[in-house]
Amino acid sequence: MHFAGFPFRAEDARKVLPSRVKVIADCAHALGSLRDGLQAGREADLSVFSFYANKNLTLAEGGMVVGSDELVRECRTWGRLGITSSAWDRSENRGLSLYDADRGALKCNLSDVHAAIALGQLNRFRSMPARRREIGDHYLDTLVGRFELPVEPNNGDEHSWHFFQLLFKNETERNAGSRALRDAWVRSQLHFLPAHKFQAFRDSDNGNLRITESLGERLMSIPCFSSMTDAEVEHMAQTVGDLL
Repeated sequence: MHFAGFPFRAEDARKVLPSRVKVIADCAHALGSLRDGLQAGREADLSVFSFYANKNLTLAEGGMVVGSDELVRECRTWGRLGITSSAWDRSENRGLSLYDADRGALKCNLSDVHAAIALGQLNRFRSMPARRREIGDHYLDTLVGRFELPVEPNNGDEHSWHFFQLLFKNETERNAGSRALRDAWVRSQLHFLPAHKFQAFRDSDNGNLRITESLGERLMSIPCFSSMTDAEVEHMAQTVGDLL
């Protein structure tokens, strides 16, 4: 997972996985980010992007899968109820539009309406990551040294700053900080609570996930979105610095 907008290296995953295992990257936070000269979505066997309402580029709903032709064809079949040909393919057939379904699957294709929204959003997308990086850079300049950060991009890397996060010493300090910001009318968020702690998975054998649990207890996100004004960004940095 390219957490908070900073890409991981797929090669790091391949070093510890059997060669038969495909690497699937969760790029929901990382559209527009860059690491080691590669855009998010270029390294893994499959990369999955989200266009949900709270993502850096939104179509209101939906997503995108990129990868090899073979794997993407397989994903398309899984996403159209297991039907082996698309409606477009069948419309090109001048004879009977016969089709088959070779598996039980889901319907999760992007609608034409959402695709139309995408065309308009793509025209705006170059400016939106640039603004997030301006905000992220300002936070780095004003808050680094006063707070620990979970990750800092190296020179030449480009963080998409889907979230800007602070890392506290423990859960008690993190929760106290969140309450202090709330009392100052500043909204913070907790990203993310460890999934294996949810009721649905508590009885599963999740192994030793101490790092996941530690980060889940210590991370807090502060506002970082492209429509923030310079005054709002400065106010946020000043408030966080004064209260925490």
